[in-house]
Amino acid sequence: MKIDIKEHISIALGKRLKYEREKVGFRQTDIWSSDSAISNIEKGKKNGKLTESILDSYQQLVEKDRKYLLFGDEKTREELIEWVFFLYFSLCMLPDLSENWNVYSNTFYGKLLDNKEDDTKLQGAMIKLAELFGQYNLKRFEYLASSEKFMDFQFKMLPIDEERDIIFVIDELWESYQKLKNTDKIYLNWAYFMDYPMFFRKVWTHIKEDIITHFSKYYIDSIVGYDKFSSDLFNKRLIIWMRRLGNDIDAIVSKIISENTIFKLGVEVKDVLNTIDTEKYSYFDIEYFINKMIGFSKYDSLELVTKNSVVNYELEKQEQDKISALKYFIDNIHSFDEKIEEELIYSSIKLHEVINEILKQESNLAKFKDNDKY
Repeated sequence: MKIDIKEHISIALGKRLKYEREKVGFRQTDIWSSDSAISNIEKGKKNGKLTESILDSYQQLVEKDRKYLLFGDEKTREELIEWVFFLYFSLCMLPDLSENWNVYSNTFYGKLLDNKEDDTKLQGAMIKLAELFGQYNLKRFEYLASSEKFMDFQFKMLPIDEERDIIFVIDELWESYQKLKNTDKIYLNWAYFMDYPMFFRKVWTHIKEDIITHFSKYYIDSIVGYDKFSSDLFNKRLIIWMRRLGNDIDAIVSKIISENTIFKLGVEVKDVLNTIDTEKYSYFDIEYFINKMIGFSKYDSLELVTKNSVVNYELEKQEQDKISALKYFIDNIHSFDEKIEEELIYSSIKLHEVINEILKQESNLAKFKDNDKY
């Protein structure tokens, strides 16, 4: 995936260098003989070239370490990692790029796609992380059985052949995500498409520590420790980190599961879905099924309020609703021959199992980090 991280951080980097320089009373010419060169850097201009010599001069005069000068404090570094991962993770909302890369490389999304091999490998890594969440597995199961081009409804609003700058699309999604982070409520949307900002919020809440650790070690530290810094390293090293992330994803997923068995439920959901015939799936009213199981009518919103409490579905107390929901499917299977009817009943039982596992996971995830706004 093609991300210009250098451009993204240049303004904040320039402001930080200027602030630290002025705080200790140095002029631009104290940093370097050419004040225009320093001015371009501090204004975050594209032609601003931060070199090893200039960085070393800043470091000696303001007496701040390189990691801070280049990437800011811990909060700023986390926000940078979050932004990069927000872009990377969006690939889990597309179909398999190994077969569809050319389709999407010629659309508005193509401005982020760069190399088929790298993009496909990165997508595979992001899907492995997403599959830790049962709700994603169910939605992807539906999505791949359809002819839709995008898994997220906000993506769907853009026709596949529309020429639109991806920057605007990503900025809009990122803005939606930033607003969502500052709310105390989150709604589970069981409609056909996933809401990517909402889903990413859930994912980032629970796996960010592992991604932050990996990014810090293999991206930030590799730049900070490089013996001859150049601003070109920002983009070049990001490609290396992206590939490293793809190589390490199995170990990261295993670590996440070993540290919290909640995520085994997501894997179990995927395994059960693999036993369901996608053709039979089209007979089921999935929205009705889910809402019956959790005790809501088809037109109610399922709201999780977590500001001062943790949601609890009380699954055991709603066993009768689950049985009723399952009976609904079986009762509405008709006009098929005996073999098809038997297969549909089998699939409905498996679907019941899937929804049950998802609800268990959602309940446990809400309890897992009750101090977070999730």
